[in-house]
Amino acid sequence: MRAIRIGAGAGYSGDRIEPAVELAERGRLDYLVFECLAERTIALAQQARQKDPDAGFDPLLAERLDAVLRPCVANKVKIITNMGAANPVGAARAAANVAREIGIKGLKIAVCPIRGWRGPRVAAFLRKALGLRVVITTPEVHDRETAMAQGLTHLIAKVLVQMEPLPTRMTTKSFDLLMQAVDMVRHDAPEVFQAIESANPYSQHVRRRFFDLASALDAALADIPLTSSGTQPPKPQSARPTSRSGACAADRRRRRRGAP
Repeated sequence: MRAIRIGAGAGYSGDRIEPAVELAERGRLDYLVFECLAERTIALAQQARQKDPDAGFDPLLAERLDAVLRPCVANKVKIITNMGAANPVGAARAAANVAREIGIKGLKIAVCPIRGWRGPRVAAFLRKALGLRVVITTPEVHDRETAMAQGLTHLIAKVLVQMEPLPTRMTTKSFDLLMQAVDMVRHDAPEVFQAIESANPYSQHVRRRFFDLASALDAALADIPLTSSGTQPPKPQSARPTSRSGACAADRRRRRRGAP
């Protein structure tokens, strides 16, 4: 089982930002942690919020996120932090502003209202404040569709990774796109694959159907005879009937040549 890779983006409130950027870009991390809170900093945050209700979170939050959000999104690194300090809601708004300014938007999030009336309000906040593409659905529909979208993607990627080395020169556009999808999930923790394939109640059905259809296609292809070059052999041409006069002429020619 592969170990979870955790990077330390900050060890205190005023820590340097450059090492966090390097970790986000090349650390192959699962999580990037910004530990910025202590007794002194929480006291300073409380004082800042008393002066300004919109303040009270880490003063370097926006600068840090502006530096690491792009590589974190590209490399699927999750950010964990306590930079919210005395005003976590204000910190969330500041994070949303940074994401909008640098063009990180359009990511999907599913909202599954179970009961109550807050579902639409939550969806509106996610759409307007964070720029997310909100899909309002039910848990059952969510699991059924992600069993196909996530389950098959990770399953095919697992198979292709085990088939490596794969071609890199003689490729097609569709193959290149397929490999881009593989590269997006190849470094996921094993627990992610296990959760997608085991925790989702619809994944097994989708997986079985995929393998059944692949087996049926393989059987159908096995029934098609192939030549050594991998192509179907040409259909044999039927012999043309030979007329009696033509046969007699051919016999006379053979006798002149002394052939039996």
